[in-house]
Amino acid sequence: MKTVNYRLARGLRVLAFSAMAIGMVSSPALADGIKISPPYDAYENAALLMYKGEQRDRAELKALFRSTIGELDPVVTPWCAGFVDAMLIRSGKRPLGSLWALDFLKYGERVTQPRRGDIVVLSRGPVYGHVGFLHTIINVDGQTLVGVLGGNTEGRDHPGRVDIAYFPLSMVLGIRRG
Repeated sequence: MKTVNYRLARGLRVLAFSAMAIGMVSSPALADGIKISPPYDAYENAALLMYKGEQRDRAELKALFRSTIGELDPVVTPWCAGFVDAMLIRSGKRPLGSLWALDFLKYGERVTQPRRGDIVVLSRGPVYGHVGFLHTIINVDGQTLVGVLGGNTEGRDHPGRVDIAYFPLSMVLGIRRG
């Protein structure tokens, strides 16, 4: 039986899922022959949907929501919280049951030592928020940025899609683990 360092194996799983998500490989397997198979955690489920967009992949996202949280049209309704709930359901975890990102401040337990896959709740002004899964924390030119994998992530060249975006640490309202 192989003994594998858990952190290393977890990192390799994420790389394998990222490669699969962007079409480099067709199934999540590692070079050393370790096969990745379900059940996937919520972060891994989200990574499998990387770059799915609310307009281009509208029907697929609607089907995802219909099969997990109920009717939701990603073109009409802000869907970051619905996406997190759908990924929690797919991974066998208890969903929050809310489409309001800031409600995730009540989910699970507060985290002081964050790790990949924890739920990150961000501020977007005085009333609105954004929620997704922790991807990484990096320092760029003295500024701490939090990489968040989530749905309804917008960019200069695309409307909402499943993607990783980087936010200043000052926008983080809380990190939760369920």
